[in-house]
Amino acid sequence: MKPRYSLYLTSDKQGEVIVNAAFSQYHGAPWNNSNFTGTPGRSEWLVFSVHLVENDDVIVANKVIVNNTGNIFAFDLSRLKPSLKPIQLVLYGAPEGGHPTWTATTSVYYLPEKEKGSVTKLDNLNGGMWFRNAASGGQFKPLLAWGFYSSYDGFLRNNSTSEIQHYADLGLNAITPLTIYRDSAAAFSYMDSIDLKFMYNLREGYKNLSYVREQVTAARNAEAVFAYWSADEYVCTPPSLELFQSC
Repeated sequence: MKPRYSLYLTSDKQGEVIVNAAFSQYHGAPWNNSNFTGTPGRSEWLVFSVHLVENDDVIVANKVIVNNTGNIFAFDLSRLKPSLKPIQLVLYGAPEGGHPTWTATTSVYYLPEKEKGSVTKLDNLNGGMWFRNAASGGQFKPLLAWGFYSSYDGFLRNNSTSEIQHYADLGLNAITPLTIYRDSAAAFSYMDSIDLKFMYNLREGYKNLSYVREQVTAARNAEAVFAYWSADEYVCTPPSLELFQSC
C-alpha cells in the first residue's frame, strides 16, 4: 500500500491509496485458496480497510481481487489533519472467510497550502513528477525534466541572463546549477522568471542540518525549484531522508 502521490495539500479535495495484492514466491503468508483462475469468486477476494493509526478512523473499506496490482481507492482528505509530519496509515486485510489476515503500513503527507513558490509531487502509480507553480496557473502538470549540470565557474558566475536564456532556448526545460543562492541569487531569479525548472544543490553540506535549513529556506519559495539534490554515488547506506523532513 502506498499513497497515490507523495504529498497532498489542503487545497486538494481527494486523496488516493494504491493497494497491491500480488502473489509472491519469496515473502508473505500462504494464500490457502491457491486455485486462482482469474474469475472472481468468494475465495479470490481480499477484503480490507485502511485506518488512520492516530485514532483508528477508517478512511477506506473495500476489496480487491488477489494477484493484481495498481488498485486505486479514493478517500476524503478532510478526514486528515494538516501536518508537516507524515500521517501513518495501516491496512488490515483478509479473505472473505476471515483467515489468514494481513497488514500493511505506509504514510502520507497532508500539508498546509503553499502560498508562494512551486510544489512537486511524485506519482507512486505511474512514476514521474507532477509540478505546480504560477506559470502553470496553479495546476499540477506532468514534468519530464530535461537538462544538464551547469557550472558556476565560466557560466553562472557571470550572472549573465543572456547565457541562461541561450541554455533555455536550446529546448532544455530544466537545469542543475552547481551554485547556491548566496552566490547566484540573480541567476535563480531569472530562472524563475522564464520558468526554467531547477534542482537545487545541497551536496556541499547535506549532512549539516543548519546548512540544509539555511539553503532550503533560501530556495523553498522559488517558482522554478522542482527538487533538491542531496547526495549521489553514496557507498552502502544511503543518507536518511529524516535529515530533511524538519526543514
